[in-house]
Amino acid sequence: MNALRENDLGQVLILAVNELRWDPALERLLQSLRPGGILIDAPLAGAAQRGAEFLSKAAGAVAALPLLAIREEGGDMDPLRALLPSLPSPRSVAEKGLAAVRRLGDLVGSALHLFGFNTDLAPLLDLAMPDPGRVFSSEPAQMAKLGTAWLEASNLTAYSLVESTSRAWQERDAPATRSGSWSPSPWPSCGAKISSLSGRSCRAFPCFC
Repeated sequence: MNALRENDLGQVLILAVNELRWDPALERLLQSLRPGGILIDAPLAGAAQRGAEFLSKAAGAVAALPLLAIREEGGDMDPLRALLPSLPSPRSVAEKGLAAVRRLGDLVGSALHLFGFNTDLAPLLDLAMPDPGRVFSSEPAQMAKLGTAWLEASNLTAYSLVESTSRAWQERDAPATRSGSWSPSPWPSCGAKISSLSGRSCRAFPCFC
């Protein structure tokens, strides 16, 4: 295996950002470091548009499309609750069966797509997790089955986003459009219903209802 070149070392790093504030210093850092991923670990309340703009600028600052990540599990680890109705915990959804887990995975993938993310650092598949609500099950076989169901459902949306943004990146680099800016792909038509899982109204977000 060839050793990583010095200017490729950033590809093994995920840079955590705890504030959605774009400035020249951050842009220079991203251009210099070239991280393989950017984890948004900042409050999202009232920041839907600002967050999407931040992700767009971050993606445009590096030479290859990075992982634009968030930790969205549902339950207590639900950063998107600042923008959308709360999602239930993985354990409570698992108790409703495989179909409900698939719906949750589809819903999370659609929500990530909606706000410009292409990666979710979830679900948590840790059998030793002290908080049982954050995992589907304490049984290895059931954990694997339900985790696979979530990933299959959410990956369809995530793959579609990566594919479309990769095309956008290639178009941005084409000579005729180099002056253009990168932007997330269009908002999707969501197949899952957030109200069917959380029991809360989501009239403000008709795509999810």
